Amino acid sequence: MQKVSLRMLSTLSDVDLLTSSDAFFDMLLNFLIELVNSNVGVISIFRKDEEIFRSQLNISAQDLEVYKASFFAHDPLHPCRINPAGRNPKSVTASYRDKNSAVVGSEEQYYFMRDYNLHHTIRVTKRLRDNSLLAFWLYRPITQTGFGENESDMFQELLPFIANLVETNMLLTQLDTESSLLLSTEEKGFVFVDENFHLLSHNKKAAAYFADLGSGCSLPEHVRQLAGRLPLENGAQVQLFSPDRDVYLVKVTACNSKQSTYLLKITPQAQPPALAAMDALTAKEKKIVAQIIKGLNCKQIASLMFISEHTVKTHLRNIYHKLEISSRAALLHKINAMPEAD
Repeated sequence: MQKVSLRMLSTLSDVDLLTSSDAFFDMLLNFLIELVNSNVGVISIFRKDEEIFRSQLNISAQDLEVYKASFFAHDPLHPCRINPAGRNPKSVTASYRDKNSAVVGSEEQYYFMRDYNLHHTIRVTKRLRDNSLLAFWLYRPITQTGFGENESDMFQELLPFIANLVETNMLLTQLDTESSLLLSTEEKGFVFVDENFHLLSHNKKAAAYFADLGSGCSLPEHVRQLAGRLPLENGAQVQLFSPDRDVYLVKVTACNSKQSTYLLKITPQAQPPALAAMDALTAKEKKIVAQIIKGLNCKQIASLMFISEHTVKTHLRNIYHKLEISSRAALLHKINAMPEAD
């Protein structure tokens, strides 16, 4: 059974499935129910003893709300009671056949379980890395036998795999929610990357930023090239005045609650007045002038802008022609002589 279980769990690791919360938890509950031949399944996640997420199968959300409102606080098998913070993963089995049993909690709860044919239960809990509590409950009707130690032991072995899948789903769906808000902005460029600088998502402003660099590289390739100058560690907060874009600042932060997911914030900076006044120059020519102001030579500019040194020199000739000058010194003199913009 264990080998079959692990093969079934492996199907849940599909990336498309993991990024869909509803489909993922439906399949996970189906897997758990079929694994032990139960008829009802519930998965909950608690944070500070408050239920923040629930998915159920073969029982309505409305019925569970009745249970939660009337009996949850008195349930001896409340997940937060059987696995308080700091405790090891735990599984508990019980039956509700005896209304005087200690697992019932109250006579009203007994009748609720009886009426909904939830006579046998196994409750399995595990603390996740953010200290939230994962709990899944499976039920059998009175016509079946109760859960045994072999099923409890099996869940204890499978629990690390299940918890890892749930955490991955939470990370990806949370990233999708957070990134959708950030990526909708048109004012700043946002790029989500993992710890290896693999591109996860980006918005149009970020795409324009990297496309403007030239060299024919794709956006993921540009991100990987940027990684060479921005080594990341968990919790890192790095910022880089982009040497190839004088008017942009690239800032990297580790996103909260996502230990291995990073956000590149590409923020427009105030453009130097002297460059803004050079209306005759193209955007790329202004970038080259910005690097000359910093004292960079043609080879350094070519490396930072991902273009050839020959291309830089061609741009320089065009710049000199448009500004009616003939040398780098004349260019710097012309810039220094420009009045400050209001």
